Amino acid sequence: MNINAKRREQLEHYINLFKKIAEKRDLENEKKWIFIIPAMVSVILVVCQTINALFLISYAYNIRQLSIELDLYFNNILNSNITWPKENNNSISLTSERLLEIDKYQESLWQIFVSEIIKIVLPFICLITFAYEVALNKNGKKINFKILAIYILCPILTLILSLAQACMLLVTLSKQISPIRYIINRVSTTLLSIYPQGRSNLERFFKCEFYDTVDELPPCSGVFHDQVLSTVGINFMLALHIFPFICAIYLLIQHLKSKNVEHLFLHIETIQSQKDTNIKNNNEIANYLSKTLNSFETKFG
Repeated sequence: MNINAKRREQLEHYINLFKKIAEKRDLENEKKWIFIIPAMVSVILVVCQTINALFLISYAYNIRQLSIELDLYFNNILNSNITWPKENNNSISLTSERLLEIDKYQESLWQIFVSEIIKIVLPFICLITFAYEVALNKNGKKINFKILAIYILCPILTLILSLAQACMLLVTLSKQISPIRYIINRVSTTLLSIYPQGRSNLERFFKCEFYDTVDELPPCSGVFHDQVLSTVGINFMLALHIFPFICAIYLLIQHLKSKNVEHLFLHIETIQSQKDTNIKNNNEIANYLSKTLNSFETKFG
């Protein structure tokens, strides 16, 4: 009974130790995913936002230059004391308002560009933190809880900002495509009709022509039309804003559905105690002697 109790206690001890090892490995696996998923999402965010920023900056820069050149064209006409037409649709005040609308549009593009840059910075901080965690693990250290919280929050905030940005693109820029194109066309046509000699700067910068004099150059009306962010471009940016969110949801679902179980095997070897062996040996000797001695008869007298 004593031996069985000791064996039972020993078995319970090994089973508890086995459970602790399994729980520790499971916790390490969860920690690994806590660091891997934000890092993967951050990489996707950095790539998508970088493409968005590079795509947007070309439009923002060209619209800004177009706004500056049209303003200079307009001011040159005013300074030249040229008679301005009295038509209500092409008056000085209305042309000035149209120029302000173009300026507001280019400012909105630059604001979106700045927000794209901010959305690159946040996941980049997450990736730096991930590299810091890897370096700490090599030295056997753990990351601070506050840094871990920042590490997890950075991609989450970026995803929220990305979805908000997608909504803003859909609501604002998509509705401004036709009005801005019309305004640019009206302003350029008005300025050209009043003072055609002032068109050279626009033609030189955008490599176009208002009058068909050189076959290699495209018409300026079509070039100005293309400077406005098109529906295809907006849809492309929307896709790049939504794609990281879809990837993040997919990674979380795959992790939750993961059935990769690490199998641990507990090998228990039963070793007979030394006391039992001695008892067995003594019994064998006694049986051997009794069998041997029974064959002899001992008689006296």
